[in-house]
Amino acid sequence: MKKKIIMLVAAFSVFAGVVSASSINGDYKGNAIVKVKVNGNYVNSEVPGINLDGTTMLPVRAISEALGAEVKWDQNTYTADVKTQGTSNKNKSVEEIASYMKSYNIQHVNLFTSGAGYTEITFGYSGEMMKGDDSKFDKTFTEVMKQSVDYGASNFSFVDKNNARISGSVKNAKEFFDGTLNESQLFNTFKIEGLEKITPPVAEAASNFYNLYSNDGKVYLGKITSNQYDPDSVLNQYGTYGSELSATSIFNKLGTYGGQFSQESAFNTYATKPPVIKDSKNNIVGYLTVNPYIQGAISPSQIGEWLKNN
Repeated sequence: MKKKIIMLVAAFSVFAGVVSASSINGDYKGNAIVKVKVNGNYVNSEVPGINLDGTTMLPVRAISEALGAEVKWDQNTYTADVKTQGTSNKNKSVEEIASYMKSYNIQHVNLFTSGAGYTEITFGYSGEMMKGDDSKFDKTFTEVMKQSVDYGASNFSFVDKNNARISGSVKNAKEFFDGTLNESQLFNTFKIEGLEKITPPVAEAASNFYNLYSNDGKVYLGKITSNQYDPDSVLNQYGTYGSELSATSIFNKLGTYGGQFSQESAFNTYATKPPVIKDSKNNIVGYLTVNPYIQGAISPSQIGEWLKNN
């Protein structure tokens, strides 16, 4: 990462001489403004890049943060300390996120950095927030939060075509996906502008879910529920029972309950002891398995349809 920063600064220095005093981008304190791109994305900062006496000067903090690095200022030594993080969440550029989000009716994605550690990623929605298919809107908004969490921004904003806006903290979104906050708690942290009063979502009815256990009933494997936000839902990919990395998840391809060869797996075509589905009274109502020869077999891919009929 440090090499990327050094190369980026060096590259701009090489071409500094071609920028004239009267920049097409305007002036900042008498110096021509230089636009800055990182991985194809423009970096917006309070102090822009400038051409100073033939040398291009760039905002180190803004560029470093755009590359996933951390910048600290030591007032005593007048030193800017740039540190790269061992694991960066910024696996995708903003341009890549924007391209991916087009399938969710997101027209544009913009990144703002203050140059002081704060970054905000904004998603421009082509529709209206409170109109149309609720399920599609929910999927879009959920994906907006996921992309914001994965990118590692400080805040996110979701803006529709009428400039109605929902803003929230990425930290709170992550806590929601981790199961620390429920849907109603998350909703109450949002800043909402340009919309009429909205009632926070209520928790799903307790009767509309089933419990999943190991075949012997000793290990709890989560809820089978249409509410993907429930921290115990097997469909919550950030939760204990939906994460591909969890030992108690049926989606862990190397685990006991999701592996291709385990006799206790929901995804072993020849499993003899697949996970068992129980109702609120602890009665067995079926088995979650891709083995069609198990009596009462319910395929994981048919969970949604099965819930509608039960």
